[in-house]
Amino acid sequence: KPTTKQVIDQMVSSLPPLQKSILLLRDLEGYSYEEIGDLLSIPSAQVKVYLFRARLKIKKQLKGIFELA
Repeated sequence: KPTTKQVIDQMVSSLPPLQKSILLLRDLEGYSYEEIGDLLSIPSAQVKVYLFRARLKIKKQLKGIFELA
């Protein structure tokens, strides 16, 4: 049976590359929206949109897993 970390790693890996990068930079590395925008050459407002979508996708996947359990 996979561990919680393995399940979450798999979910993060399934994100589109840009969403994955933003999620990791923000939630694991602690970069600000502006710093991420500068690193990826996109507006900070777009960073927030991608981050929201990435978190929402993971939240939906987690909800699906817990509904099956």
